[in-house]
Amino acid sequence: MDHSLDDLEAPICPRCGVEMELYQSELVRFVPVVDLHLFKCQTCLVFAESEIVREPVWMPPDNCVSFVRFFSPTA
Repeated sequence: MDHSLDDLEAPICPRCGVEMELYQSELVRFVPVVDLHLFKCQTCLVFAESEIVREPVWMPPDNCVSFVRFFSPTA
């Protein structure tokens, strides 16, 4: 991953409103470049997944597409 993880904006937990913390990041695909970031709420253990899709050429970070999905563990 060629961008700083500090530039990621952590999602807000939909249950308790606390900012989630980065749990894991990984490169999923090379073309187009797809980075998967997993976030976890320390309060209620809800997980969020953020996928960033980028072209394999250099682009400013503002041109990246980002999606966030929320899910929680089931008992």
